[in-house]
Amino acid sequence: MKYISTRNSSKTFEFKDVFIKGLADDGGLFIPKSLIKFSKSDIDEFKDLNYQELAKKIDQSLQNQNIYYFDLIMGKVLQPLKITKVKTGGFQEYMKSIGKLGGQNKIPRLANDRTFADLLQSFKL
Repeated sequence: MKYISTRNSSKTFEFKDVFIKGLADDGGLFIPKSLIKFSKSDIDEFKDLNYQELAKKIDQSLQNQNIYYFDLIMGKVLQPLKITKVKTGGFQEYMKSIGKLGGQNKIPRLANDRTFADLLQSFKL
C-alpha cells in the first residue's frame, strides 16, 4: 500500500516510512493513496456473512494490500480487525452525547487513540 501527504499527492511513501515519520515533511498527514476496493459480487457476498466472516474477508484484503500488515499484527503494533455491531441510531446518539449532532457528522480520526472506539462500546448491541 502506498501513502501520500494531505498537502502533496505527487510523492508516494511506503508504510515503513509513514510508520517511522508520523507526519510528512510538508507537515501534512499521511493517508492511503487508494482505499480497499471491492467488486459488486464481493459486496453481494458480504450480505450473507456474519460479522466474524466479514471481518476475515476485509482483514484479508488489508493484508493483500500491505506487505507489512501481518508483521504489524504479529508485533502487536496493530490488532486484528474486529467488527462490533452498534445499535441502530447508536452513532447519532454518540454524536448527541458529545454535543455534535446535526450538520455533517464525521467519524473522528483513529490514529494511536482508542477514545472514539471505546466510547462507542456503550452503544453496541
